[in-house]
Parts: sequence; structure tokens; C-alpha cells
Amino acid sequence: MELGISATRVRRILKIDLGLKPYKKVIESSLSDDQKIKRKQFANWIRNNFRKEETMRILFSDEKFFEIDGVYNSQNDRVWAVDRADADEKGGIQQRRKFPQK
Repeated sequence: MELGISATRVRRILKIDLGLKPYKKVIESSLSDDQKIKRKQFANWIRNNFRKEETMRILFSDEKFFEIDGVYNSQNDRVWAVDRADADEKGGIQQRRKFPQK
């Protein structure tokens, strides 16, 4: 939508007149309730079945996420809000699935 004013002027209005700040969107994994329960059960199982010394010898590696939805560049996407909590409410948290449904 074209407003007829420059992008710099729009940023000035948002920042100075309205007192808003630009916040980066946060990407987090989208987990189903079943996945959350399974993760919690696994964590409790590890805690109950291994001594601290044993767990220090386990290597937990990160998983690689392959983006099926395309590339997301957070540098180009901001949410203008009064604070971080307000930004999160206005869509500052973007959830991604590891393997999105077709």
C-alpha cells in the first residue's frame, strides 16, 4: 500500500511520535501437545535412569532443520511495539514445523 510519504518519515512517526521500537521476530519450533509430552517423558526418564556422572559422558547433538517453506530472512521483518512482550502478542513469534504438511 502506498501512503505517499517516505519510509524514513514512517519510521520517524513510529519511533518518535508513537514511541514504538522495532523488534525482530523470534522463530521457534512448532510442537504438538503429543510432542511436548514425549519430550517431557524422555527428560524425566533420563533424569531417573542415569546418574549425573553418566549423563556428563553423553553427547547430545543438535538436529538440522531443513526449510521446506523457503528462506526466512529476519533482517527484513520487524514488529513495531512498545516492548518485547507487546511485540510477541502482535506476531513477534513465528512458529515453524520441521517438516510442514503438504
